[in-house]
Amino acid sequence: MRAYYYTPEDLGVEGFPPGHMRLGGFTRTENPANADVFVLGPIMHHFSEEVLLNLKYLSGNEGRHFVWDLADDFRLFGEVGWNAIRCACTKHILADDPYTIPWPWPVEPWPRSHVEEVVGTDPNENYKYDVSFWGWRSPLNFTERACESLSRGDADRLRRLIHVNSGFFGHKCESDPDYLELRHGFVASLWLSRLALVPASIDGVVRYRLYEQMSMGRGLPVHICDNCVLPWPSKINWDECVVSIPEAEVDNTGDLLVEWLLEHDDADIRRRAEYGQLMFNTWLHRDKWDELFGIAARERLEGKL
Repeated sequence: MRAYYYTPEDLGVEGFPPGHMRLGGFTRTENPANADVFVLGPIMHHFSEEVLLNLKYLSGNEGRHFVWDLADDFRLFGEVGWNAIRCACTKHILADDPYTIPWPWPVEPWPRSHVEEVVGTDPNENYKYDVSFWGWRSPLNFTERACESLSRGDADRLRRLIHVNSGFFGHKCESDPDYLELRHGFVASLWLSRLALVPASIDGVVRYRLYEQMSMGRGLPVHICDNCVLPWPSKINWDECVVSIPEAEVDNTGDLLVEWLLEHDDADIRRRAEYGQLMFNTWLHRDKWDELFGIAARERLEGKL
């Protein structure tokens, strides 16, 4: 199949920023007249709504257009008919545009060898904690409430590691004096815990740590984010590799995890985590995105996605 990629001239701009979507397995054509699909390579975030809704070849070819976004961009475009691949896909976005394709964030993978190299952790070490959270407090209060629930009632007996930062680690530089301590502490907290809290920090947006935890094949993420839409639901059994808690139950997180751990031993946790890692490496890994973009496009055109 042939893909026509929009050029800066098509959009009336001098050039495109770096970071392009490419459809693996599609042949590039410079002639839009013989294209099977049309692709806007740069992320949507860089362009105004007026530009996006008036793409040169969009009219009459909506179902063959693929655009994407790698940003917390919550603009609603309505049922344009295009195929928008969005990392920050929420239920609100999907309701406004049912043709949206949810996509993962491009997280740094953490296989066993990488964890051992960075933090010196023995890959065969047993779990040290039942549950952990190491990260940003965030504007929403789910993080604080989930963490506080771990010190009440039966949950107080859980072995836990809690380190709540006031700032967002993504804004840190490697030259900052606490950079390595925060980074290493975060990675170790995921590796050494049976369960790791992943409360929403932005409504409906999956935190990077859910995918980072999956990449380890070690413990399981505890996801608290009602309005998110996880990617590849037809390929990944998310209930098998993610423990989900409704936002309305966030203050009961600790008690719910006590109950969950009584029903799931370490062998089951490891099995689920290994499945999560397999799914990550197959359907989410950033190094395979060109191939996965191509698969998503072909399946959408064939009515399978």
